[in-house]
Amino acid sequence: MKAIKAASFGYYAKPGELNNCNAQRSMKILKERTNINTIVLTIVAEQANAHTTSINWQTMPPKDEEVKATIRYAQSLGLDVILKPMINCTDGTWRAYINFFELMLFVSQNGQIGLQLILNFSFIMLKSLKNVELQCLL
Repeated sequence: MKAIKAASFGYYAKPGELNNCNAQRSMKILKERTNINTIVLTIVAEQANAHTTSINWQTMPPKDEEVKATIRYAQSLGLDVILKPMINCTDGTWRAYINFFELMLFVSQNGQIGLQLILNFSFIMLKSLKNVELQCLL
């Protein structure tokens, strides 16, 4: 097993910011100056507080195609990719206080799609991008 030398990239990127010329230049310089072999691509959405069951995943994180293009660009630089969707609290509450078990239970009992961010970026994308090395859930 090879050593993972990674850096996070794209934290709180909005649509249009993850794979533009500046972002690509930033990733290339990051690789050159730090000698990383892996990018941890963080895709962040927010919920109002630790107890809400509504996640702002539709307007906040970059869209699927932009994330896929960023993954392809990272791989073209020879980087492995770890995909890490994240949920933070808008009110500043530490994300460790989010009770994901409670959230998933609410979603399953009420038939709502509150965890769309995780499903969308983690499972669906990994099926279409077989070269993503690792996925992290929250």
